[in-house]
Amino acid sequence: MKFRFPLLPWQVKARELRATRPLLVVNGGVHTGKTVWGAVELLADMNAHPGAVFWWVAGQRFQLEAMWTFLRPHFLRLGARIRQAPLLSATLKNGACVFGVSAENLDAIASHHPLAIYGDEVAKWRKSAYELVRLRLVSAQSTRGLFLSTPRPNFWREMVRWGREGKGGRWGLIHIPTPEAGLVTPETIQAIREDLPDELFRQEIMAEVLEGTGSVFTKVLEAATGSPHDSNFTTTSGPCQTIRNIHDMDINRQVMSFGGGSRYVIGYDPAKLRDFAVVLVRGGDRVVYMERWAKLPYIDQAARVAALAHRYNDAAIVIDAGGPGEAAAELLERQHRKRVTRVTFTNQLKEQYVNKTILRFEQGRIKLVDPKHGGPYKALVDELTAFERCRTDAGLSYTYSAPEGEHDDCVTALMLAFGAEEPRVPYAVNVYSGPSWITYDYGD
Repeated sequence: MKFRFPLLPWQVKARELRATRPLLVVNGGVHTGKTVWGAVELLADMNAHPGAVFWWVAGQRFQLEAMWTFLRPHFLRLGARIRQAPLLSATLKNGACVFGVSAENLDAIASHHPLAIYGDEVAKWRKSAYELVRLRLVSAQSTRGLFLSTPRPNFWREMVRWGREGKGGRWGLIHIPTPEAGLVTPETIQAIREDLPDELFRQEIMAEVLEGTGSVFTKVLEAATGSPHDSNFTTTSGPCQTIRNIHDMDINRQVMSFGGGSRYVIGYDPAKLRDFAVVLVRGGDRVVYMERWAKLPYIDQAARVAALAHRYNDAAIVIDAGGPGEAAAELLERQHRKRVTRVTFTNQLKEQYVNKTILRFEQGRIKLVDPKHGGPYKALVDELTAFERCRTDAGLSYTYSAPEGEHDDCVTALMLAFGAEEPRVPYAVNVYSGPSWITYDYGD
């Protein structure tokens, strides 16, 4: 049986390099055809090596299931015997067998010695899986490997370096950014560029291996040139003065209505232990008002936030519902009859909010109050400038926070106010659109 399938130019180059470099690293952007090409290479490899054992190791379980769905009809066409349990496996009529696992279950097939290891989204593997494969490659010099991934700032950096340097005469590297692959139109690439922060675009589309730590927000000072609404309306950061203002003033008398039908959104991060509580009012793309309190009881915080919501045309309130946030949300809803949207941050959700805010700064779609107005406005600029990104030990994701001992309450309130809208999704690409690539020739 012969396989026929059209190759992209980068895949032609990769196949030629793989003939002389048994350990090939493909560092590619998303939607470059690397995973489907890897599957086709696996099928051809199995057909050419009767009785051999192969591993297909996916980064995560859903990626394994998606790839197995793609491979299954072709295994059946080749007359393979497929098993779903205890492990995914397919055995061709010539005795060649492949075991499919996700990286977290790699130990389950460690006793099956492979002729070749096919790794998909390797940069998303657990570190333990990478170490196991690395040990196997060192101890069994005859084992070949094809390692495919979009980059992450972890052990993948080392594998890319080995490929670039041609380590030991066995390693090779193919670098393929999404635009060069040709599977995504230039119009879609431009839409993606407009919808992603610069660093994320460079990593996911241009396949750059970036640093894993550093500051997050750019162009903060350029954005901080505005003035607050009603600047004579008292804002303070001091705990004693703030509490006195809350109890002494007539809130209803102070409430004002801004006309013109403007839509306002309030981001509210309630106080947590030694942290500050922050409320930030957004009007369009501008920060128009902020307050920041310490050691203020929730009942007084809720009263103040409710008054601000009324003052700003019954503004919607978006609250960090983690920790003490739920109690504050219930006070706003039950006692003050205000509309409240709860956001409970996970690391993944926080990353989405951070990326959206990064993009706003990069595109000039956010205006801050000049820090010369003092108080919370200066605190916001300081927090944005100091806000840090650190990668997890596995390198699979980032954590975002203020430096140790510092605060990020103002940043949280900002993200809540500006992240309340649904993100724009201007493009769609079918990653697993590859089965039509393979045809069969039942000739000699």
